[in-house]
Amino acid sequence: MKLIRRGRFILLFCAIAAGCSAEGWWMREPIRWVQTNLRETDAAMDTRRLVDQLAAMRANVVLMGMGGIAAYYPTRTEFHYPSPYLPAGRDMFGDVLKEAHARGIRVVGRYDLSKTPKAAYDAHPEWFFRKADGSPVVYNGLYSTCINGGYYRGQAMKILAEQEASSKAEALSLAQEKFSGLPFIATTISGLPRALACSSIRACSPPMSGVKYWN
Repeated sequence: MKLIRRGRFILLFCAIAAGCSAEGWWMREPIRWVQTNLRETDAAMDTRRLVDQLAAMRANVVLMGMGGIAAYYPTRTEFHYPSPYLPAGRDMFGDVLKEAHARGIRVVGRYDLSKTPKAAYDAHPEWFFRKADGSPVVYNGLYSTCINGGYYRGQAMKILAEQEASSKAEALSLAQEKFSGLPFIATTISGLPRALACSSIRACSPPMSGVKYWN
C-alpha cells in the first residue's frame, strides 16, 4: 500500500455505473456535498428523515460513516465491530443508500481505520502503534493502528472488500489514512512523546523527518 503523506482523506472514486470519462455527472452539474461525522448512537437513526433533510438542502452527494472504528452495517469481517447501537440485523448504511438513491442523491461511504476497540489489539498487538516505552497509543479507549503494519496491509483490505462487493455506494472515503498524521497525534494527545517503537514504522525508508525511532 502506498503511504499517503498529505490530505485529510482520500477519495477512491469507483465510478461504478458512469465510468471515469469526462462525461460523468460531476462534469455536468454542480456538486452540493454534505459530510457527516456519525456518532455510534446514530446507528439507530431514522434514515428517511435524514434523506428528507438532505433533499431539502438540495444536496446531491452525502458522505457518511460506513465502517472502520464502528460499522453501520452487519459486518461479518473478523475484528471489525458494528456500532453497539446498531439494531440486530439492520443495515443502516444500506437503508441510507436506498433512500438517497431514490431521491437522486449519491452516497460516499466513509471509513476510519485509524483505531479499533481493545479486542483487536489483544488478538493482534503487532497491528498497532507503540510508544517509546512499548505501550500502545490509546485515545478515548480506542487503540491506534499502525499505518505501515499488518492492519492496513491485510485487515483493512478485508474490511473494504466486504462492502465493495455488495454496496452500491458511488465512492469510498478513507479518513486519517496518512503517515503525516503521526506528529498530529503526538502533539495533541497529552503525554505521548514523539518517538515510535513499532518495528514496522522503524523499517520505513526513508525515515520520517523530525521523528525519533526507539531502539
